Amino acid sequence: MGPLTEAELVQRVGASMQVKKYAQAIDRESAEEKLAAHADVETPAAAQSAGEPGWLSRVGRVLSSPRVQSVLTSIVRTAAVAVTTKVTRDVLGVRRERTTRRS
Repeated sequence: MGPLTEAELVQRVGASMQVKKYAQAIDRESAEEKLAAHADVETPAAAQSAGEPGWLSRVGRVLSSPRVQSVLTSIVRTAAVAVTTKVTRDVLGVRRERTTRRS
């Protein structure tokens, strides 16, 4: 056994169904791009029809961005874990033993 020769490699790659299907790169519009385009189109029209001031619609766009949503979700999860831990320990009567350092 040994490595394929250049001719054998070209022949096998050329016969591959995957290469035939995936050889050409297709740059489709991502979901993030679609949502951003939709938000840019819909938000100003909705804000004008509702009579909202401009700054309020900008704040709404910032808060609805995926990055801000992920940060807010992380903060809420952290708080929920802390509260759940505290309540569970209080209900079950579990006390954390504090370790002291001895010199």
